[in-house]
Amino acid sequence: MLDSFTMSDQLYRDEFMSIFKSGANYGKMVDPSTSAEEVNKFCGDKITLELKIANDIVADAKYTGLSCAVSKVSSSLVTEYAKGKSLTHLKGLTEADIFAIIGFDLTENRKQCALVCFNALKKALHKVNNEYDQRN
Repeated sequence: MLDSFTMSDQLYRDEFMSIFKSGANYGKMVDPSTSAEEVNKFCGDKITLELKIANDIVADAKYTGLSCAVSKVSSSLVTEYAKGKSLTHLKGLTEADIFAIIGFDLTENRKQCALVCFNALKKALHKVNNEYDQRN
């Protein structure tokens, strides 16, 4: 019996591995404006997201942590997407938006891995709101 493996499957794997190996946006930031940590309670993935914010725009985004390949790839894609976006725009993102940004088909269990960075982003944005409210 032939395997149902297709060329699109190979392209998917190649693109996924390329992003994974690149480590895009992985690393600590010098003097971030805000940061947040998120842990996936189901598998233990742990991400710390750091944002540099200028004039309500994300100027830079980085992440560190120990996580699976799906979480790392989604963190690279989400942090890249966040750069140059307004805080208002990012606050309006939904899980469906994140899955569209990621662009890979994921099982239900893997969707939780893919949302670790997004959940950290929501926490970081909430912290920014709270800090702003306390100053005013």
